[in-house]
Amino acid sequence: MLAESRDGMWDFIFLDAERPAYVDYWPDLVRVLAPGGLLAVDNVVSHADQVRDFRALVTGDPRVSEALAPTGAGALLVVRDPA
Repeated sequence: MLAESRDGMWDFIFLDAERPAYVDYWPDLVRVLAPGGLLAVDNVVSHADQVRDFRALVTGDPRVSEALAPTGAGALLVVRDPA
């Protein structure tokens, strides 16, 4: 689905999939997320060890801003900065 989506096509993406694949998803996730769009990533506190590399990619990407919502299993909220 991600590879087939146009650049900036999605205003909101909820990611709750196979966590080891998140690093490979990142280039397409940030590409298809609209400027000002929100990516919500589930289970980032409960499975912190499985998303460590993904979180490092997000943190180091100047195209996005992030915040951690430590409720439940934890949600990482990522906003694509306006173009």
